[in-house]
Amino acid sequence: MGKLLDAAYCKAAEKYSARVSHVGLCFEEIFREHAQIELYNEDLSHPSYIGTCLGVISHYRAIFGELPKKLDSLCLEDNVAKLFLTTVEKYGDQYG
Repeated sequence: MGKLLDAAYCKAAEKYSARVSHVGLCFEEIFREHAQIELYNEDLSHPSYIGTCLGVISHYRAIFGELPKKLDSLCLEDNVAKLFLTTVEKYGDQYG
């Protein structure tokens, strides 16, 4: 489902010369590959604080065209922060 939504967003972005933040693809990958990271609240529908941080990093990348230089204020564990940056950058060539 996430890939279908992302494709639709990309199509609309192309039509309107807009950028897309690929949060859904990042969520899917991390949820699948690193299930120990709790991206969702108990309802498994809404993002947890950590999941929201992943969204913030993805949106920042889409808006500014680069990854944020500092993530200290997010208070993420170093390994989680690095994973998020790597995952968001993986989709970086799809921005813009």
